[in-house]
Amino acid sequence: DEISPTNFGCIFESTVAKDVRDSGGMHYTTPANIHKVIGPLFLNDLTSELEVILQLPTETQQQRAIQYSKLEAYRKKLASLRFLDPACGSGNFLTETYKLLHELELKAIVQEFKSNYYTRTDVNDPCGVSINQFFGIEIDHFAASVARASLWIATCQLLQETENVLHCSLPTLPLEKNNNILCDDALSADWNKLVKRR
Repeated sequence: DEISPTNFGCIFESTVAKDVRDSGGMHYTTPANIHKVIGPLFLNDLTSELEVILQLPTETQQQRAIQYSKLEAYRKKLASLRFLDPACGSGNFLTETYKLLHELELKAIVQEFKSNYYTRTDVNDPCGVSINQFFGIEIDHFAASVARASLWIATCQLLQETENVLHCSLPTLPLEKNNNILCDDALSADWNKLVKRR
């Protein structure tokens, strides 16, 4: 079975005594509850925006060109977004957001293939959404390490998903640098300095 990066949080939580979890504010959040938060914040709007583009007419070459242009702009928008969780714990919010944004981008790329405007199948990853868009601060050293590992696992799985959907071969190594999870106290850490690392 495929490893779920978000399950790392549950495993981590189970290794910590309840009184320590309560005093440190460590609370595992399920993917379903994560969706309840990120949906209204940004995911619902991004999903609706893509659906509008996908429903554009594509009967003529000009119509396909218009849709392609909008899909490219949409993908650039996805790749430009940054997400910071200043109390990221084991990284479940970041990992789940990463996966969902990648899913949206893949849908856009698939439509570009269908319109015969995007046919690149070389070794370069055509996806713009990357691990470098996600930042976290976590005071617990082990939890911060779990967050980094979760994002790396998600990256490997998303590369495999891209290969399966687009029928291309992508390099899995070396892994991108993942130094965007800062082990520090979010109350005193410089959030701007962390996000400007990219």
